[in-house]
Amino acid sequence: AQHVQCLHMIKKPSVYGRILTLILDVILFTLSIFYCIGQQLTVQLNLITECEQKTIDEIWRHSLENADVDEYGQVMMSAQSQHGLTDASCMTTNSIDTNTENLWNSNQYKHDWI
Repeated sequence: AQHVQCLHMIKKPSVYGRILTLILDVILFTLSIFYCIGQQLTVQLNLITECEQKTIDEIWRHSLENADVDEYGQVMMSAQSQHGLTDASCMTTNSIDTNTENLWNSNQYKHDWI
């Protein structure tokens, strides 16, 4: 008798409406939770790096270590060895380094909780 009563209840259209409403409520509740979490985060695009100032000797040492070397172990004169052209950031006497490679070719984001 109870089995027949459950089958009779499932056939009512109001039951499907309530189930659909419950599913919709769960989806909207999940979206609102994610929205609240998103409001607590702040996102920054990292293009400018604050650097610890380097001395001229540190910059020259780095340039020589990364310069091209011939088969005799001698540093070859090139734009890299003379001007310190390298992908390493903060190899300058400036306190701020702008990485233009990141500006055009990649995105680096940093997130913080408010």
